[in-house]
Amino acid sequence: MAVAQRQWGTTPSISWNLPTEKEIKQNEELTAELKRQGQYEAPGETEKKQALLVQLQKIACEFVKHVCRKNNLPQSIIDSAGGKIFTYGSYRLGAYAPGSDIDTLVVAPRHVSREDFFEHMPAILERMLPAGAIEEMKPVPEAYVPIIKLMISGTDIDLNFTRLAVSSVPFSLDVRDTNLLRGLDDRELRALNGPRVADELMELVPQKKTFRTALRAIKLWAQRRAVYGNIVGFPGGVAWGMLVARVCQLYPQATGSVIVMKFFRIIGRWNWPQPILLKESEDHPIQARVWNPRVYPTDKYHLMPIITPAYPAMCATHNIGPTTKKIIIHELERAGDITDKISFGKLQWQDLFTKHTYFTQDYRYYLSVTSGSTSKEAQASWSGFVESRVRLLVQSLEGQGSIAVARLFNKGFAREHRCKDEDEFAAVLHGDLQYQATNVKTETTDNINDPLHNAVAQGGADAAVVANGHGEPATNGHEPHPFYTTTYYIGIELAQDSTKKLDVSEQSRDWKENQCRTANYEEGRNYLNISATRSYDLPLDVFTAGEERPTKAKKKVPTKRPMNPGQKRSRDASGMEDLLSIDGKSLLVAMATTTITAMQSQTIELQPLPPPILPEQEHVMLPIEDTNAPKVRTAIIITCVAVITGVNTFLSGVLVVGTPVIAKDLGLRGLVLWPVTIQALTCGCTLLLCGSIADVVGSRPMYLLGALCQTLTSLACGLSRTGIQLIVFRAFAGIAASLCLPSAVSIINDAFRPGQGRNLAFAAMGGGQPVGFGLGMTLGGVLTESVGWQWGFYVSAIINGVVFALSAWQLPGNVGKVEKVTWSRLRDEVDWIGACIASVALALLSYELAEISTSSQGMQEPRNITLLSVGLALMVVFVGWMHRQEKRGKPALIPNSLWKDKVFTSICINVFLVWGAFNAVEQIGNFFFQNIQGLNALQAAIRFLPAIVTGFVANMLVGLLVHRIRANRIVVISTLLSCSSPLLLALVRPKSTYWAFAFPAIMLNPIGADGIFTISNLLITSMFPVKTQGLAGGVFNTISQIGKSVGLALTTVVANDITAAAPEADKTSRPALMEGYRAGFWFIFALNGVSLCTSLWGLRRIGTVGKKQD
Repeated sequence: MAVAQRQWGTTPSISWNLPTEKEIKQNEELTAELKRQGQYEAPGETEKKQALLVQLQKIACEFVKHVCRKNNLPQSIIDSAGGKIFTYGSYRLGAYAPGSDIDTLVVAPRHVSREDFFEHMPAILERMLPAGAIEEMKPVPEAYVPIIKLMISGTDIDLNFTRLAVSSVPFSLDVRDTNLLRGLDDRELRALNGPRVADELMELVPQKKTFRTALRAIKLWAQRRAVYGNIVGFPGGVAWGMLVARVCQLYPQATGSVIVMKFFRIIGRWNWPQPILLKESEDHPIQARVWNPRVYPTDKYHLMPIITPAYPAMCATHNIGPTTKKIIIHELERAGDITDKISFGKLQWQDLFTKHTYFTQDYRYYLSVTSGSTSKEAQASWSGFVESRVRLLVQSLEGQGSIAVARLFNKGFAREHRCKDEDEFAAVLHGDLQYQATNVKTETTDNINDPLHNAVAQGGADAAVVANGHGEPATNGHEPHPFYTTTYYIGIELAQDSTKKLDVSEQSRDWKENQCRTANYEEGRNYLNISATRSYDLPLDVFTAGEERPTKAKKKVPTKRPMNPGQKRSRDASGMEDLLSIDGKSLLVAMATTTITAMQSQTIELQPLPPPILPEQEHVMLPIEDTNAPKVRTAIIITCVAVITGVNTFLSGVLVVGTPVIAKDLGLRGLVLWPVTIQALTCGCTLLLCGSIADVVGSRPMYLLGALCQTLTSLACGLSRTGIQLIVFRAFAGIAASLCLPSAVSIINDAFRPGQGRNLAFAAMGGGQPVGFGLGMTLGGVLTESVGWQWGFYVSAIINGVVFALSAWQLPGNVGKVEKVTWSRLRDEVDWIGACIASVALALLSYELAEISTSSQGMQEPRNITLLSVGLALMVVFVGWMHRQEKRGKPALIPNSLWKDKVFTSICINVFLVWGAFNAVEQIGNFFFQNIQGLNALQAAIRFLPAIVTGFVANMLVGLLVHRIRANRIVVISTLLSCSSPLLLALVRPKSTYWAFAFPAIMLNPIGADGIFTISNLLITSMFPVKTQGLAGGVFNTISQIGKSVGLALTTVVANDITAAAPEADKTSRPALMEGYRAGFWFIFALNGVSLCTSLWGLRRIGTVGKKQD
């Protein structure tokens, strides 16, 4: 019987193949290994937990009734109040190990409060459970999510509480009902989201047994490799579960072993930061914060977003930083190599679960972050807070140029000491273990599983200030006093090219001072210190059985650093430092204890560092492909996008040089420039809409449709017999270009990861424009003077047809691949109203610009005044609509919040002005050559040949250097060079030789526009989410197209008005025209000047862009 192939998740499955005998055998071997590793619970233990949950359900109902009776509620309400226990986390997912705790949530109706939970629930538990069953009970009412930690008959229970805004909680309550979220505060919402996410996740996996087997394996692997724990910047249990679920969706009928093998390759090569989604995001009238990079700027900085499936969707991995991302991907690639060998029988499953080598091999140098307190309860709270904040220290260290890797170990080491005075406290904080209690074993924080520590650590910045408990803040100096510490280790790998002293004292001191300023810190009771440690000085208790501590390398030449005369060995707290000399580099760390009396500083010579342990991540084009596309296809991608944009500008060049002849042949008396401007008008009006649609239907089909339409419109333009026909077909050509340009940008972003490859692809795309324009002017001049201007369009149609055929044949199907296209996605993911408003507004404004480019007197006509007013009013309406869309979390073409970003605003202004100036110089320069110097079309075209070379060279140089040289410097230099072009032409004389003024002017003109092309594309696309790169391409091209129209129109107005005011009676005479052209060049020079000032103001701090991401 055939299995119905429903779609699981947001994209179609990769394979529906049934398991082979080999895969079934491998799955049995995996299950056996997991049992051997102790990942399955005995049936008796499972039954015991199930019976305990039944008891807790009864207790929950009794608790709700008890509170109702206490509040004197009517008996009818008491009888129907209900109450229910929900499990979540690993237990709910069915992937838990023996001895693991059970996360449970008590859900009560609205008349039961959080205070009632802590006041009455402990007594009811004591009363209803068998005598002696409760071995431990720790209420933590101050935590952000309230919890009672229980040990009942050997079973750990984390009992959380939330209430709903309903009068009754029946046993049949479905926690996935989104309407239950109404009226909940943030705490209640967070608590309820635990079981909601777990239940939703289980509904989204094809085979629950397969999912559970794979998740057990992945969790065990992640724990063994020390890449587990959300607080310290790695995925937590739920996040790993969602990753496994996504792979299960891609292989619905696979065994657990196949899912594990596919997991490492698919997730390891995922196109981050493209999010992992198990289902499409939901909208709901409840105004809850939903993960949305378009609305919330902080969301777009999530490096590996894994989005929860239950509303409101949240990112479960927002803590992942650059280093942890690099480590995770490295571990995934390593595991993928191992599972490949397991598949071929070269390794066994046990090899996948080998322990990490964090302390034994990976690093030579460590920072030890030690928190300490004078009471156990105070330390539980203080160490939890420090754990939630130590990630910020790692982020600060990552910004230190001399550090290649700063990796925080995912567990803290808790120790108990016996100290008599503050000096011994200080020694302990610096790593001295001679005062450690001999009868208390060092434990890791995950094994202790202290509820207070966990509650504060998980609450992070949102955690309430938890009382530090009781305990003597000082010692009496005679009797040993308990002193509790928790130490977190940060492995440090120095950059190979670093030759200067590595000084992290400022980062350490600032971080320490920030933590000690918080209300969680109490002076005299809490302590905090950061010190440097070498691998061979690590405490023995961080190593497990079978591990050996690294040994100190022998010195080749023993040296002893002499002390300066009068130098003191001891330092007080304000100046305590520990200096380690590391291969010619010094690691300087501020000692940030609260009270330190004396500690010696020591300089030690160490051996050179080994090569970095983490290789660069290989680029993979798509997340769900197991192999890379051949290099020839990469070349085809670049060729296609470069040629298609080059062909678009090729026709512009043909029209620029052939306009006088075309106007004469077709009778374009008052519409001379319309064939040039109408294409930019329609293109600029539809780019945003086409970009949005491309993000839904895919960039490849949109690109192919655009290439086909360009072929047909080029052919139609060549066959035109009247001016109106040519203008209409050029209008459709603009729409065809709108289909191609945003899709080309999206294709580049899909095919190339950030780095030089993407930079060069954008440079090639930009380089195609001056080459196309120059060839269009040259070939257009030749054709116009010989066989006719129509052949310029025929040549364009031929080239377009070839590119279309090549793209359809060779452009990889996975480039620009998106989720399944549905009418609901087209309806919901495209801002149709915003696109229509923007298109109409831009059309009216562009039309008016075209009108005034013909005659500035036309602006006085009532029709033009009306249309201009409507266009401006629609722009205001568009801004209001964007505000509404952002506020409601709906798709917005250009969110208003983007304009608050000075870099985005500045780069958009630059693109607008520079491209406007570039286009105006080309057009007015052509008029100068033909109307002033009396050259024919071919002679004028030849004079624009230098622009081809300099434009192409400018693009390629920027593509090669943009990741090495500050982008603002590139923009300023290229704009400054382009300023010289209109300045030289403004000073030219009608009889001046070409080489004196015109040649350098033509040569310098494209540098600004083409130099800024790659940078602006990189910046603008980086500010839009991965899913809307087509829209990002639309934004760039809209600004450049409208800029060209505005620049040409305003320059024409200036030139025409000055010509009209000339003293010559014949306004078509060369002196009168020259005055107008000269004024036009001065106006263009002013546009470039404004652009230059904008660059100096808004881009001065952007640094380098287009860097390779690890």
